[in-house]
Amino acid sequence: MKKCPFCETENEDNVNECIFCGGELSIEGAFVQTEEDNDGSLYSVLMPPNKYKGVIKDVKKFLKIGTGEAKNCCELGQIDGLSKAEAETLAVKLRSGFFPTRAVKTSLVAEYKKGLAKDKSWEVKLLYGEQNPAVIEFFTHYFDLDMPTAKDHLYFCMYDGDGTVYATDCKAEADDLALKLRALGAEVSVTEGEAIE
Repeated sequence: MKKCPFCETENEDNVNECIFCGGELSIEGAFVQTEEDNDGSLYSVLMPPNKYKGVIKDVKKFLKIGTGEAKNCCELGQIDGLSKAEAETLAVKLRSGFFPTRAVKTSLVAEYKKGLAKDKSWEVKLLYGEQNPAVIEFFTHYFDLDMPTAKDHLYFCMYDGDGTVYATDCKAEADDLALKLRALGAEVSVTEGEAIE
């Protein structure tokens, strides 16, 4: 089985497009994780280096470590030595706050980091489609939200903001998210933005 790197839906090995979100399962820069990854390999959680109190608190609580150690992990932007399940669970927890976070097999970290930016971000802007049920459902799944929170986020971004629904330090991730939203009928753009600090 292939797991979609965008919405985490399990797909048959012979398909190249996710059955849930329509995302390509072999996009360059996206690491498709399969059942073969359950081989005891270690995983890392990657995120932009940060000092966000909420992220530090979540890392501290999840890993059951001290505040100083959690702060160091967040400032580094990398947490190593996790099982696949731990890394994926922590990445989803942090991403549910719309903070770009991903679980990556430790052996692929150096390669993955080549696609990350420190001095800029890419913003996925929704221009139309915030009330589309498929778009709302996608947000609930991708960001592990309940339906009202997903609706509120999209509404707020469209009417109280500039349409930015997600910002990331990985251009491939922004492009792929935009592609998925377009496949669901939304009108989306990707623009370069300020660094995520």
